[in-house]
Amino acid sequence: MTILVMTPLNLVLLAPIGAFLGTFLTDGIMWIYNTVGFLGVGILSSLMSLMILTGMHTALSPYLIQSMATLGKEPIIFVANFVNNFNQGIACLAVALKTKDKTLRSTALSCAVTAIVGGVTEPALFGVNLKLKKPLYAVMIGSFFGGALAGFLKVYCYSFVASGGLFGLAAFIGPEASNLMFFILSLLLGMVTVSYTHLDVYKRNVSLRCKNTFQ
Repeated sequence: MTILVMTPLNLVLLAPIGAFLGTFLTDGIMWIYNTVGFLGVGILSSLMSLMILTGMHTALSPYLIQSMATLGKEPIIFVANFVNNFNQGIACLAVALKTKDKTLRSTALSCAVTAIVGGVTEPALFGVNLKLKKPLYAVMIGSFFGGALAGFLKVYCYSFVASGGLFGLAAFIGPEASNLMFFILSLLLGMVTVSYTHLDVYKRNVSLRCKNTFQ
């Protein structure tokens, strides 16, 4: 009975809505990139966590296919995705280093490896960063700066990648050797920003708790 109801519903309602949203997102992304340039990459990188949270990142596939087919390279989505993935992982690593909860430390460490090496961020996003909220804020801030630098340096992705993690960096090897170097620099900026932001918030919270304890 469920299949009989959902199949025509998908064909008649959900599929057209998805196609519309995909076109709308693609047009919006290109407008941001063409209007504010490298800042557009930073903005998209910052919002990538929220897009993954809602599943809207899957609607970007038509743009990726079109860009690769016509240009042979892509300067926005893959860049933002990689920046977000690495930052999700480094935020989990920061949580693991600071928490005293053994279960949370174990979970955060495994999620960090999954995000940075495998390029899969759902465990990090739903299992650690979203629950604690502040690591997610740090990820969004760090992703903005990392993505903006990649956009400013005009970093391109030259092929589709199955993994948005460490082993997928080969997709950024292009005609110019500096492309990969610039992207690694952008990733490092994002991760340093995430680490600093998260640890600064952590120190402020500890200081506030100590102050309240002795008052």
